[in-house]
Amino acid sequence: MVSQARDNPYDKLKSLVRGLFLVFSYLYFPFACYTTLMKAKLFVFGMLNFAVGVATRTFFEIPFDYLLIVFGLVIGIFFIKKDRKIFALAMGLAGFIFGFFWLGFYELKTQPNINITNEVVAKVWDLEGSNQFQSQTYLVKPINSNFYVRTRTEKYPKYELGDTLRVSGVFKKNNDPRAQKDHIYYSVDYPKISYLEGFKKAKEYDYYLILKQKMVSLSFDLNTKIDQIYPEPYSSLASGVLLGGRSNFSKETLNKFSVVGIIHIVAVSGYNVVIIATILGHILKRAPRRFKFMAFAFGIWGFVLLTGASSSAVRAGAMASVLLLARFVGRDYYPLGSVLFASSVMIFSNPLILVYDLGFQLSFLAVVGIIYFYPLLSSFVKNKGLISETLLVTLSAQVLTMPLIAYKFGMISLVAPLANILILPVIPYLMATVAISVVGSFLLPSFGILVGFVGWVMMEYIFRTVDYLSKISWSSVQSSFTFWHMIIIYFIILDIRLMTLKHGKIKKEEDFLHSNSIAS
Repeated sequence: MVSQARDNPYDKLKSLVRGLFLVFSYLYFPFACYTTLMKAKLFVFGMLNFAVGVATRTFFEIPFDYLLIVFGLVIGIFFIKKDRKIFALAMGLAGFIFGFFWLGFYELKTQPNINITNEVVAKVWDLEGSNQFQSQTYLVKPINSNFYVRTRTEKYPKYELGDTLRVSGVFKKNNDPRAQKDHIYYSVDYPKISYLEGFKKAKEYDYYLILKQKMVSLSFDLNTKIDQIYPEPYSSLASGVLLGGRSNFSKETLNKFSVVGIIHIVAVSGYNVVIIATILGHILKRAPRRFKFMAFAFGIWGFVLLTGASSSAVRAGAMASVLLLARFVGRDYYPLGSVLFASSVMIFSNPLILVYDLGFQLSFLAVVGIIYFYPLLSSFVKNKGLISETLLVTLSAQVLTMPLIAYKFGMISLVAPLANILILPVIPYLMATVAISVVGSFLLPSFGILVGFVGWVMMEYIFRTVDYLSKISWSSVQSSFTFWHMIIIYFIILDIRLMTLKHGKIKKEEDFLHSNSIAS
């Protein structure tokens, strides 16, 4: 079991109340949508409650027999009353029970199938991250196993994906569910590593690793070019904006970006790929719709590949692709249902991401925020251009992501709205400039440096703005923002949005599909 046992009875009671409140929160949403929008189909209701079941199982146990008894009672009442709402409740319970059962089955299925003592033969499976000057972190997969070992090594020598190694050291069992969601069950720091004779060419027969190596190599080459064009810390910002990485940022710089509320510009999330689609939408404004859809798909998944196709990037790409599909299919398409379907597929493949993957949570909330709040915000802007579209898309996403960020990090940025207004309009042009400078440098290095100067000016503006805003004494406040506060705020946001839809004061979510942003 990934869930942590709690010995204190008070903790168990608190978890029970929290779980029940979570269930109520999820049940409230589809019924409110059904009565207000008349679009919450039973399938959507079932998917929502599938997620509820997964989340509830994470927090506490419920005897499976009890769930089946309740489900049987609801089905019996439905056959007596023949009421549509009771049938909807039965569908919701079915989804809940399946989600509750599926998490338990998944945890059992993914437990390590072998034990590690002090040595293992493993294949390098992924490059997880690096410290710019000191260390390198790899994920290695023991032969014939179903899990990974997080292995921290010296900066050199470098190991390639697919290398088969003998790793000797002190292996520690990893009990952190945030690591276990990625099947990382052990860790080892600075082990003794040696190549195994006869295995050096084994990676030639693993096509997945060959493709992964190609993507990592391409990403490395692009980062190398960025380092040649831009000095630090500008190269880290350029890499973060274009490829979604922040490992080379200093802690001080990352803290400043967090304080002013713009850390999202250098993280791989649904926001990044939506901005790429927004840029493409304006470039291809007059192109045929089918061609634009293909260009959007190529741009989004090209970005995902350039980032190394990490799990967070793939999920963000999938979320953004749902929005593109919404526009391509047309007005009869129900975007929220498709986002929920895509999310349910991801949760089904790995139910631990629902509670323990912050990137997944933020990507989901960002996309839903864009669907439902872009029409509201855009109704106040008459003439929309690339700058206004970028700002509207970002602010729409932040409506739903900010409460979660405040809860997770215990900090509220008071200057975030101002920082986003001042900085976000520059981001699309900075992304384009960095991309042109990097591509141009492969053909003519001097051209890349010349274009890079324009990018340097924009990044200097960003750094100066961040530095100034972060020095304001009231720029951010530490808060005891609890889970309950977050839920209450989401209820308020949901009620306000549903109220505006019900009374027809703004355009509904379908208007987003026909706007000039991503879908244009």
